[in-house]
Amino acid sequence: MCFTVRQSLGEAMEADRIWDVVARVYYNAEVALWALLITSVIFLAFQLPRLSAISAAIAATRAAEVAAENAGYCERLGMKAATQPYSDCLLTIGDFRRKVEQRIDAENDF
Repeated sequence: MCFTVRQSLGEAMEADRIWDVVARVYYNAEVALWALLITSVIFLAFQLPRLSAISAAIAATRAAEVAAENAGYCERLGMKAATQPYSDCLLTIGDFRRKVEQRIDAENDF
């Protein structure tokens, strides 16, 4: 009978140690999540005002790349810069690109 009492006391102490470990892990996870939330809020507070400037810079870069690409296509077709056929080519390619982008946007708006 003493053996079973000691065994159950040992099991109870072992269970208490397990719950202590679980409590510490839970506390540490909770602290880490709160720290992540606070740093995310601080990060967003500094980044949100800059988002419009960043998107404008991206749009300007993309527009310059598209213009250079369009000019490259017209030059590959043998048209000299600053001529009427070259300007017509740029307008035609720009119009074609705009229509393709509108079509893609329309397909993605399901």
